[in-house]
Parts: sequence; C-alpha cells; structure tokens
Amino acid sequence: MITGGVDVKRIMGAMLVNLVRRHYAQGGSTLTQQLARNVYLSSRTSMVRKIREAMTAVQIESYYTKRKSSSCTLTRSISGRAFTE
Repeated sequence: MITGGVDVKRIMGAMLVNLVRRHYAQGGSTLTQQLARNVYLSSRTSMVRKIREAMTAVQIESYYTKRKSSSCTLTRSISGRAFTE
C-alpha cells in the first residue's frame, strides 16, 4: 500500500529480507522516495537517511501532482536536473 509516496509494506518486506540475509539485498523505495534521495539527500545508506527520504517523499507528494513528480523523476534520471519549469 503506497501512501503519500511511501510504500510501508514494501519497506518492511525489504528490511526483513536484509535482516535474514545479513546484508543489504533489497530496497523498498518508491519512485518518489528515489527522487527525494537523488535531489535532496545523500546516497549514503543509513536508517536516518531512509527516514528523511520517506518524510521528503511525503512532502513531494503533498506539494506536487503525481504527474509532476513522475515527470521530475524521469527528468532527473535522464538529464540530472529536476523540478524545472
């Protein structure tokens, strides 16, 4: 279930797999969370960054339409820029 740009079920599933395997094996980020990480946060893996990523994703989802945030994700992945008018 994705709510506000965060898929809690997917994140919990990825955390369980990572704990069982004892290393980072799966990620649970939605596209909005990936956009938040790529634009606003570092790529360093940590629980604090993951929490900030989720919080930022919720803010992006509340401010931008789904179409705009998806467009920014694509723009960011292709050109390295996002949120351009």
